[in-house]
Amino acid sequence: MSKLCILGSDKRSEFLRKKYLNEQVQLYHYSDADFIICPIPFTRDNVYINSEMIKIDEIIFSLKKKGGSFLITGGLNNECKERLERNNINYIDIMESERFLINNSLATAEGTIKVIMENTDRTLKGDNVLIIGFGRIGKELARLLKCFGANVTVIARREEVINEIVNEGYNASYITDLKDIITKQNVIINTAPAIILNSSLLDLVNKSALIVDVASKPGGVDYMHAEKLGLRVIWELGIPSKYSPDSASDFVKEEVDEIIAKYE
Repeated sequence: MSKLCILGSDKRSEFLRKKYLNEQVQLYHYSDADFIICPIPFTRDNVYINSEMIKIDEIIFSLKKKGGSFLITGGLNNECKERLERNNINYIDIMESERFLINNSLATAEGTIKVIMENTDRTLKGDNVLIIGFGRIGKELARLLKCFGANVTVIARREEVINEIVNEGYNASYITDLKDIITKQNVIINTAPAIILNSSLLDLVNKSALIVDVASKPGGVDYMHAEKLGLRVIWELGIPSKYSPDSASDFVKEEVDEIIAKYE
């Protein structure tokens, strides 16, 4: 049977370890493992494994030394992929699995709503909620927020996406028209990994509004300007691991079990 190592000190990794241990699967140090399962994202600084004091170079050295082993993680950036490929490391990024992305998007959307509820004094019903981006997370957020009775507006760039938003029953607006509607929003959620909420747009935001940024680095908000204006901004990363780690570990385990069955 293949030897597994599960790295990470986040709650999702903790639940994942417990689930394998409950199945009587012995876990090993990464230097002895056939499959090394790392946190998601793999790293935040390109030096250390996310939520571990283990350097990426240590993992690469161990995988090269053992030979034939696999690194399983998610959210690998291009620099890390190049380093792994340059060292002939077998790796699988589960963020490339459509099934995982769908599950993760739902967990992210649910967690985002929890963040909103914990940081506002209003019900979502009747509130004006703006979603920037209509990818997987944006779609789940729009669907759930509509169920709460929120007045949902979604921002997008392309005409075909605007048409899709309207067909789904939400208000739609082009990103170029953001300045015309942003003053009316009680909650603004950014899902786009680009600085959309720049200084000129932040100047128009209602001071009582809540901004929640769920985009990966660099995020989508000019944070220095937002702080200068005294706006309430929450940059929430790793939502599934924080708010639904048990379910999030199920999503990872489903992918890992399939990978192991294929390669062992």
